Amino acid sequence: MAIEHTIFNAIWHMLAYGEVFNELGPDYYQQCNRSKAKSGAVKELERLGFDVHLGVVGA
Repeated sequence: MAIEHTIFNAIWHMLAYGEVFNELGPDYYQQCNRSKAKSGAVKELERLGFDVHLGVVGA
């Protein structure tokens, strides 16, 4: 039901405001939330048993 509601809202906005669909790409949210994505990746690697140390490249 939630997916139907989301699709309906998207269609309504497109028709009401003349907006066109804009594909943001598969990594849109990761690009917007880079620090959150990095933190999640580090936590997942640590959960899998890896010892993770992040450093600055080129410094």
